[in-house]
Amino acid sequence: MFGYVRLYKPDLRMAEYEHYQGIYCSLCKQLGRSYGLLSRFTLSYDFTFLAVFRMALSDECEGFKKGRCLFNPLKKRTCCCNNEHIQYAADVASILMYFKIKDNIADRSFFSSLPARLLLPFAGHARKKAANKLPELDTLVKDCMQQQSKLESEKNGSIDAAADPSAMILSAIASDSANDENERRILERFGYCLGRWIYLIDAVDDLLEDWSDGNYNPFIYSKGISQDNPPDENMLQSLLPTLNACLAECIAAFNLLTTQRFDGIIRNVLEQGMPSVQQQVLAKKGSKHDPYKVLGISPDATDEEVKAAYRELARKYHPDNYSNNPLSDLAQEKMQEINEAYDTIVQIRGRGGGSSQGAGGSHSTGSSRYYDIRSMINSGRVLDAEMLLDGIPTSSRDAEWYFLKGSVLFKKGWLEDAYNHFQTASRMEPTNMEYRTAVNQINMQRQTGGYRAAGGRAYNGGCSGCDMCTGLICADCCCECMGGDLISCC
Repeated sequence: MFGYVRLYKPDLRMAEYEHYQGIYCSLCKQLGRSYGLLSRFTLSYDFTFLAVFRMALSDECEGFKKGRCLFNPLKKRTCCCNNEHIQYAADVASILMYFKIKDNIADRSFFSSLPARLLLPFAGHARKKAANKLPELDTLVKDCMQQQSKLESEKNGSIDAAADPSAMILSAIASDSANDENERRILERFGYCLGRWIYLIDAVDDLLEDWSDGNYNPFIYSKGISQDNPPDENMLQSLLPTLNACLAECIAAFNLLTTQRFDGIIRNVLEQGMPSVQQQVLAKKGSKHDPYKVLGISPDATDEEVKAAYRELARKYHPDNYSNNPLSDLAQEKMQEINEAYDTIVQIRGRGGGSSQGAGGSHSTGSSRYYDIRSMINSGRVLDAEMLLDGIPTSSRDAEWYFLKGSVLFKKGWLEDAYNHFQTASRMEPTNMEYRTAVNQINMQRQTGGYRAAGGRAYNGGCSGCDMCTGLICADCCCECMGGDLISCC
């Protein structure tokens, strides 16, 4: 539920963006100083907005200065001078992130939640330190999350009830910066509507995934969504008035406040950034129709028929077929729709929904197109795996894509390219032990000469980069290396 409160950069003045970036960098540093290096990965736009918002209401501002970043030490960047508002945002981030990680663990399978499980001890330590500073907020968040869990277990279909815990948390956080009673009332309303909007847009963003995975989502029960009645574009667009009402109330409440600075930044977020995020989420989710219709098959199709239909369409809309073609962008959109449809079908069948008969057998829980690609790589069908990977649009290529592409290149003997792809995957998901292990393994082979570069014979001995066991073996070693205060922040 983090990352939705964003700027709309095209309409932001350069000086305002520099100030925002300075506060963003300062919050990152403060997280490291207070809660260790690993906590810096919990940084988000939402907590940056909190720091900006509190500083806007304060009578004093310590100003900005030039400083160096731990992750980019060669170039000085504008940073905000340390102040209580940045510290407060760091404390709040540590508390909320702990409960966010716990929620991710509860909603996912064991292996998919493994990175979160590894992070939980560090998040728990950070939360304990933050709770000593903000005990009332920590208690409130804990109670609200328990209330949230109860609503989910009861499969409550009330949107208002489902959004209330998140709204109450944000209301308490916002009102904490009030200077008098009138301002407190305004901030309570502002925070409540903001928290409500964040919860609802997150629910919309997760709707299709929750529907396919069988997880709780208030819109599933309030809109009568089922396996026979999937969410469609019209249903998603019907949620727009509810989301717009939350935004309108946020803006109305903010108009009653007197700000000392950063008014342009805050209005940019409320009036342009958040509506833009809202539009993107609805457009993305609304483009996904009945997955079986997208692939041109019936819901009774066997697993092998599903795979055959997907592969045929992947060949048809492969980007190579539309190179230097003015319609290449449309072909990429079509390919993305096909990939998403296949993902949905496999996820449904992986948890027991739909047909699983035929030569293909059943899929494991959490399967996706990447499951098949992994199987192809491990069985030596490298070219088939590469074709499916190349058919995925650039905009949809996540860390898993780069890892699997690196595994393909590794099998082909293209060592340097494989190393670059593994590095990219590790940068995108720095806590994923499987990706880090692949980087370390191939780097060792580069240094010892145990593997030939592009054009040479592929190395077939030892464990593959796709082996989960390798990542698990290194998990305990990485815990001590990444956590604590081994690397002090500047």
